Amino acid sequence: MLCLASVAGRALAQDRAVTTAKSEEDRIVPVDPATVEDAEASGPIQYVPIEAGTVFERYTVFADDADVTAGVSEQLVFSNTLGTFMAALGSGNLVADDITTTVPGGCKLTRYEFPVVGKVEPAGVGGPYTVDFALYRSCPGSVPAASRPGLIIPGTQGQSIFPNDAPRLISFVAGPNVPLQTNMWLGVKFSRSNAGVIVGTPPLQGFSCDQFDFPGFPCSNDLGGFPDQPQASFNLQIYADSACSASFTG
Repeated sequence: MLCLASVAGRALAQDRAVTTAKSEEDRIVPVDPATVEDAEASGPIQYVPIEAGTVFERYTVFADDADVTAGVSEQLVFSNTLGTFMAALGSGNLVADDITTTVPGGCKLTRYEFPVVGKVEPAGVGGPYTVDFALYRSCPGSVPAASRPGLIIPGTQGQSIFPNDAPRLISFVAGPNVPLQTNMWLGVKFSRSNAGVIVGTPPLQGFSCDQFDFPGFPCSNDLGGFPDQPQASFNLQIYADSACSASFTG
């Protein structure tokens, strides 16, 4: 996975300075809506520390032909679990994070899981929301919006509909023959504002650049640069079949 310096993000970090109120821990990174293709909504990226001890309720999504015994014979091939910031990604924005697993392409996906929150800013909007998600062969923002569905790895897309804003861990259980790539992207889209993912640190297993794909900054947005600011990488774990041998040990 090649990490690119962001002309629109990192190089303009001073112009889009992360503002921090001394009495608050939240930060906002503005995004220029004039640069967004197809007039996609692109409000500011807001991130705040998650409250210690927050419990995420597991919410399992099964593919149509999912293996309900997933977990019996599988291995962890990507793990990023130490992020401690909630990031609000805006309403209707497809936002994606780059992923490099520890196994070669062609290994079979068993499941992947990532935490989501329905209320990032405590005083902001809450309530029901929907999350659409999928694994992509390459960065969604590298192609026109109409072409992005064609980048989805078949058998990896799902949707979760939540009746309230409680924290949850989405666990997607794949079908029996879904091949993984070593390098790919997890894309998510939230139906309303003030909902999002957990971010903040590099992965413990595998690799992810300090950048993600966001409308206005395709494939190269960040949150100001790690370690001074949270790393732009989602909390995420990916599992593959146990028969696949490791090719990368980062």
